[in-house]
Amino acid sequence: MYNFNFFFKSFSNWYIQCEQELITEHSRIPYQCIGKPEDVAEAILFLADRKRSNYIVGHQLVIDGGASLQMPLVADSLKIFGTVAAEAMQKK
Repeated sequence: MYNFNFFFKSFSNWYIQCEQELITEHSRIPYQCIGKPEDVAEAILFLADRKRSNYIVGHQLVIDGGASLQMPLVADSLKIFGTVAAEAMQKK
């Protein structure tokens, strides 16, 4: 059996180019913290570990400190992912 999971990441400090951008992005994130690469890596490692996440299938994991709560279009990605996953399963 194949597990299909999907993750999203939001702004991370490696994209910020100036202090003003950092301040602006900080204020947009409910968690009030810009994500680090390690934040995304830990979640991916969890999903990749079949012992810990074996029963998690088709999950949409948003790693953004709550920023997507202000963007309803992110919810549409689950429908898109479902279509892609279904097509992949048909090819098997």
